Amino acid sequence: MEIQESVLRNIHMIVGWQASPRYADVRGALTEELLKLVGSESDWHWEGPTTLVIGEASNIDLAVSPSELVLASESTDVELGDLPAQAASLVIEALSIKEPRLIGAGAIWLAPVSASEELNEWLGSRLGSLGKPGLYDAFGGKPSAFSLEAEISDKEFSYDVELKPITAAEAAESDDFRSDEEDDFPPAALFMEVIRSEVSEAPAADAPTVFADNLDKVITASQRFDAAIREGL
Repeated sequence: MEIQESVLRNIHMIVGWQASPRYADVRGALTEELLKLVGSESDWHWEGPTTLVIGEASNIDLAVSPSELVLASESTDVELGDLPAQAASLVIEALSIKEPRLIGAGAIWLAPVSASEELNEWLGSRLGSLGKPGLYDAFGGKPSAFSLEAEISDKEFSYDVELKPITAAEAAESDDFRSDEEDDFPPAALFMEVIRSEVSEAPAADAPTVFADNLDKVITASQRFDAAIREGL
């Protein structure tokens, strides 16, 4: 089976805390500051308790609620620089957060393949006896798709990993990407998502640094895992 290089298609970061009662009082001023941070040609709107700031030029989106900050981008060449730490500092200070509860980051990669059927057969072959098509005769046919989900837990953090075949039509219909156009995705690909979650015990002053570092850890772990997968092809 031919599998091409994995391409980073989506990154997201989150820091969460116990809901702040100050949110309603500072929402307007906070929205203005986040617009400045994301850059020119930005847009915003309020959706229930969530404040959304959309960076049209920077390709960086921010979402803030009384209990969390989320940063997301689908640009493959976006340079985040100090922006994640600046956004976290801005929100934590504005809402007077004393102790973050959760800090995490995630990345989604797509690796184009020659055919989704071949990829599904390859995934099945890696699942041992559970990947044998005959095992599923009780359901009247063989599986049309195999996937793998794994959780790796430690005292301080956890990783959630998902591998599955995905078609352009499925990618366009999913909530993982902005675009709903099939032409924006390869006809068939290996979908890989890696999410790192950390229960934070760091003081609020350290949270912006931890927030930014988590994405670097996710990218590094994803690349190492991707290389390990390819060794078995």
